Amino acid sequence: MNFQSFLFADDTSLFMSGKNLETLRSEAQMELSKVENWFRANQMQLNSKKTRFVIFNLTRAKRGEIFEIKLDGENLIRVSELADEKFVRLVGVLLDEELSFKYHVTQVKAKLSRINFVIARSRSVLPLNIRLLIYNSLVKSVLEFACVIYGSARDSVVGVLETVQKKIIRNVKGVRSLTHTNDIFLELGVLKFKDMVKFNARIMGFGIWHKLLPVNFMSDFEQMTKIG
Repeated sequence: MNFQSFLFADDTSLFMSGKNLETLRSEAQMELSKVENWFRANQMQLNSKKTRFVIFNLTRAKRGEIFEIKLDGENLIRVSELADEKFVRLVGVLLDEELSFKYHVTQVKAKLSRINFVIARSRSVLPLNIRLLIYNSLVKSVLEFACVIYGSARDSVVGVLETVQKKIIRNVKGVRSLTHTNDIFLELGVLKFKDMVKFNARIMGFGIWHKLLPVNFMSDFEQMTKIG
């Protein structure tokens, strides 16, 4: 099968690439037929109504072109800016056809805003060390989740998370809304969002270079050969 697969729990994601849309559609349809046959042979049920597909890296001029593929006799729903469904969820990350992560960032911002509300209301009740504990437990984990993918996102998209983080860190410290945050980050030992992204990217790079990551993860990277 020409699909690359990604399995998580009971969800299966299939990936395929091509330079020509019609060739890609034809090959995808042929491979999906093989998937159907495999499911039937193993007495497993397909749910085409819950299956979605998205085409990444298309030029704006080609996004409106018809691209139909079937599974179990039904046309699959395409995720696109021109469709009702704008993104698809993959292991908790919302992916749009531009890989802009704007929908994912919007979701993260909403989560952080709810947490910020709780921290702000607790400023006069909870001591600083407990508010910092709440930050590390609830805010840091949300910001760090899959943050290495933001390296390719536009500053205008991820800048939203920087702003929200600053609002939260001010409430953790218990200062006014316009207070500069550089000294607060240093005092509390908290990484700024951009530094957090760089730090996690370097951890991943270290694992790749020293071959410490799982084999299925390592297979997506190729070590560069030093020239000269």
